[in-house]
Amino acid sequence: MVSSGWRPPSFNKTVGNAAKKSLHMTGNAIDIMDNKLQTLAYTIKKNASLLKKYGLWMEDPDSTMGKFTNWCHLDNSTTRTDRNIRIFKP
Repeated sequence: MVSSGWRPPSFNKTVGNAAKKSLHMTGNAIDIMDNKLQTLAYTIKKNASLLKKYGLWMEDPDSTMGKFTNWCHLDNSTTRTDRNIRIFKP
């Protein structure tokens, strides 16, 4: 289930720990709800080469653990320095 997709700047300001230049505000990021073990995020991390193949970046699972829920953040940033491993820490 998508927990966050596009969001306007006014709403982005209300999201705890949201980046001021969040890619959610341009429709270039998505957060997908993950379970308490972060199965989705760790499955993607184990197959990280697919991120580059599909032009995606993923926020490191250590940074996507919430108080009540976990999520997997994916985006298609064109501003990050390209590298083989496309997993980043904010």
